[in-house]
Amino acid sequence: MFNLIRKNKYFLCPYFGIILIISIILLSYSKSEIHLFINKFHNSFFDLFFKYYTHLGDGIVVAVFIFILLFIKYRYAIITAISGILAIIVVQSLKRYIIPDVNRPELFFKGIHELYFVPDVITHTSHSFPSGHTTTGFLIFFISALITNNKFLKFLFLIFAILIGYSRVYLSQHFLNDVYFASIFSIIIGFFTFFWVSNWKNNKLDNSILNLFNSKI
Repeated sequence: MFNLIRKNKYFLCPYFGIILIISIILLSYSKSEIHLFINKFHNSFFDLFFKYYTHLGDGIVVAVFIFILLFIKYRYAIITAISGILAIIVVQSLKRYIIPDVNRPELFFKGIHELYFVPDVITHTSHSFPSGHTTTGFLIFFISALITNNKFLKFLFLIFAILIGYSRVYLSQHFLNDVYFASIFSIIIGFFTFFWVSNWKNNKLDNSILNLFNSKI
């Protein structure tokens, strides 16, 4: 386990540094103060960028990612599938049953403060905690970081994941704390699932669909 942490320090070290900073911010200011501050910073480029980039956190992206991994290693596809199922259970349990009545920014600030909303983006009003898109985004890019041996790519995948999380706050779909906890859930689920499945003693799991084609040729 510690070896897995060491191999992925270029993702995990900066991630935990950012988590520490955000923890201090969340303890120092209310979620409304933080959101109103972030909501001040908008321009046409980022409006367009985050409007589309945020869709990398759509649930369908996990299915596409699993399909791609089938051509690399079955083991990686299984890790992602199990992680995805666990993440759905955790997120939807929190959203629908454990903490179901958390309003999103649009409804939270209604009649209190007029937020800036990116044009042509449909904003939701309920089930704010935690952010499902952030959970998906961090899960995909963290598993990608665990798979690759390239140190630069590990760090780059962290940036990609953070941008998905930030997009949810930028678009006023979620508060910072929704994104913060979603990322933590993803890291925990992804890490322990990867560690668990990586230790399965079945060499066939390290094959891929490509091996089937090669065996027929």
